[in-house]
Amino acid sequence: DVHKFFEYGHKKGLKMFGISFHVGWNNEQLETWKEVFEQILTLSTQLKSKDYPFSSVNIGGGFPAHSGNQFHKLEAISTIIKPYIDTFKNQLNIEVVAEPGSYLVANAGTMYVKVIARIKRNNTDWVFVDSGIFQGFSWIMGGLKYNIQASTNADSELQSMVVCGPTCDTHDVFSHHVTLPKGISVGDILEISPAGAYISSSKEYNGFGFPEEVVVK
Repeated sequence: DVHKFFEYGHKKGLKMFGISFHVGWNNEQLETWKEVFEQILTLSTQLKSKDYPFSSVNIGGGFPAHSGNQFHKLEAISTIIKPYIDTFKNQLNIEVVAEPGSYLVANAGTMYVKVIARIKRNNTDWVFVDSGIFQGFSWIMGGLKYNIQASTNADSELQSMVVCGPTCDTHDVFSHHVTLPKGISVGDILEISPAGAYISSSKEYNGFGFPEEVVVK
């Protein structure tokens, strides 16, 4: 209970000046944003009315930058949260802090991987590439989707394939439904995006590291 934390901290002489929260990374559910901000506004109003030096609310990040136009998504979210932010700042005199790091850099990078094998399993083509989801794409296991396309064989007839990493781990699958050229083969290059956030923070997995970073100016 936040009230108990503030009460305990206040008794111990701590300056409990604010709260922070996170709606969830790449959260596109507008109703969730509204529900959370409504709860935080109620909580902030209550805490502000007590004898605490309450002056800050950190709304975290979580702004979506995947699978679609990130600017349109942020505009829709802004329509929901802006009235709350205005109330924090203008009526309650509370500083509002945000952490939109991944949103700002997500589409600043693309990962290029090389096809190292192609096999057929139960009438489905599996394409293996030389870097896996554990090199920065583990959110796939939570349902997050990335754009995957071929940078070669672009004029070939298309079909649905499975794209997976090299580790032989059951979870090392980028997607079970990727539309790729029928002629895709060993040595061809795939583009995976957005890959501008968190990729470099990943470590080696089963001996497989992440690709070298190249800055294009």
